[in-house]
Amino acid sequence: MKSLLKKIQIKKNAGQSTSWSLLLVSIPLILSSLSGSLMLLCDRLFLAHYSLTALNSMVVIGSVILMLQIGMNVIASIAEVFVGQLNGADKELELSQPTWQMIWFSLSTLVLFLPLSFSVEHLFLMELSSQDEIFYTKLLIAICPLSPLSVALSTFFIGRKQTGISFLSTFFGNCTNLILNYLLIFGVERLQIPAMGIKGAGIATAVAQGVALLILILAFFSRKNKSQYRTLYAKFDPSLFLKMLRVGYPNAVAQAMIAAAWSCFFMLISKLGEASVTLASVMQTLTGFFVFLVQGLSRGVTTISANLIGKREFSDIPKILFSGVRLILLFGISIFLLFWLYPSEVVKMLFNSTDYERVLSYFETFKQAFFWGWVTFLFKSIRAVLSGLLTSSGKTQFVMWNEVLSIWFVFVFPNWFFIEFITFDISWAYFIAFIYNVLVVILYYRKFCSINWEREASLV
Repeated sequence: MKSLLKKIQIKKNAGQSTSWSLLLVSIPLILSSLSGSLMLLCDRLFLAHYSLTALNSMVVIGSVILMLQIGMNVIASIAEVFVGQLNGADKELELSQPTWQMIWFSLSTLVLFLPLSFSVEHLFLMELSSQDEIFYTKLLIAICPLSPLSVALSTFFIGRKQTGISFLSTFFGNCTNLILNYLLIFGVERLQIPAMGIKGAGIATAVAQGVALLILILAFFSRKNKSQYRTLYAKFDPSLFLKMLRVGYPNAVAQAMIAAAWSCFFMLISKLGEASVTLASVMQTLTGFFVFLVQGLSRGVTTISANLIGKREFSDIPKILFSGVRLILLFGISIFLLFWLYPSEVVKMLFNSTDYERVLSYFETFKQAFFWGWVTFLFKSIRAVLSGLLTSSGKTQFVMWNEVLSIWFVFVFPNWFFIEFITFDISWAYFIAFIYNVLVVILYYRKFCSINWEREASLV
């Protein structure tokens, strides 16, 4: 395992190009995000083959669990900025402290999630829900703290540009989940394992999260890390803890408001008829599948930028931005051309033969909507890179207010107005989304250029 880690760790060669360095840091994070997306897909495929009722229950309950976890995960991930800045400043003895503050934060969420899991029948589920669904929900809520705890531990490695361990923990956790899903959902008669359905899916998820967490714990408390970085020094620092919360919570609020805004958007699109809903679903599926590229690249940008701030090498930070934009254009244009030039092949992969002709006719009718949808995806990706850079300098309040105000007043409300009161089609909806993303990119870039990095960016 150590030799495998060495192969995917970042080698600090001075001659490496910025784009290559960014790609090396981001690839394990991209793979980790992809692995998580595939795990969710596998869960749903297994349950779909077992029972449609089990699948529907999993989707509904899983959405609630995801809402509970996402804010905690975003807050815990802010530790990678502090670790990165300390790593850049060569403050080895202090490196584990930001991670420990977020470990304490993650453990404190037990106070919320454990009581919540015991009262789940009254808060989330109807009286007629099956006992298996109740067990699944109780278990997943009870283990919610494991997710931010894993994120907190991974920040110690990501902040030091050792992103491989994050990928390995996710990969082995997901392999465990895949194997246990098959064994526990369907059962294996030869091994005397009964079919458990959604209950088995819950147990598989819990064990898989435990495996991923165990890998991170073993790495965090390795002999080298204990001696070199004092990872056993589990001090709670109220001043540092509160500082990290102040920097971290705006991103959590922004993510929640963005998710709510897009939910409203899809509710509005449903009023435009089947063709528009289908096109929106196809766009969401395609861009959603490739969002792991953006997530990994954004975190890679944050990590490298934080290290540069710690080293006080501020002149190299703009290079990170342009390298990120270059990689996004490379990924995004390649994906766009694939769908634009070969739409029938892509539609065949997504839909069955019954729906194929109808969906393809929608594409031919609304080609303009697909164009604006993909251009929107490109600018959304650039926005994520700029957001990562601003986060590395602690400008998360600026990010929060711009995200919240712009997505509601420039994107959701104009779409609501045009759909309710004016003849409107989905092409215009995605054009408005394009305008919204361009505006945010401009605002972020202006802020990026106005930062006095030497005076304002240091958090440690």
